[in-house]
Amino acid sequence: MNQLVKAASFFVFFASVGVSQPAFAAPGDEAAHTPNRLTAEQKEEVLTALNDICGDTWCEGEFNYSFNKMDCNLAKGKCTIKIELISTDDNEVETRHPRTVVVKNIHAYSDMIEITHNRDGRRLVRLNDMFYEEVGNLFGRAEQSVRDQLAATRG
Repeated sequence: MNQLVKAASFFVFFASVGVSQPAFAAPGDEAAHTPNRLTAEQKEEVLTALNDICGDTWCEGEFNYSFNKMDCNLAKGKCTIKIELISTDDNEVETRHPRTVVVKNIHAYSDMIEITHNRDGRRLVRLNDMFYEEVGNLFGRAEQSVRDQLAATRG
């Protein structure tokens, strides 16, 4: 990603808190045209990026994840992500534990996603660092709530 776009994306995250529209839109940031909602394609890209990184991060733990749906209100600065944490018992029976996490301070697509291109010009989509850290913290809390729920039913 060119440094200007990366710096601008970082700036937008901090500068747009409390602002209903992003101050700067990175190339490919359709949220500039629809300031209160993400497009269906953008939602799918975020969920896909979460799923892509999952195997190397959250999903290596005691739960598998299913990223089911997300909805954002950029004017309010929040996105709601519906997930399921999937546990497997000793008999290989899966149990799905639905959870909803709310990510705050999201005012633009670029607050979640960085877009770059490889040498061949192919578009590469990845979670930006601040969003990655925040959802990691929220998923950790969701996992703990499932652990607490499972412990309460066992004991």
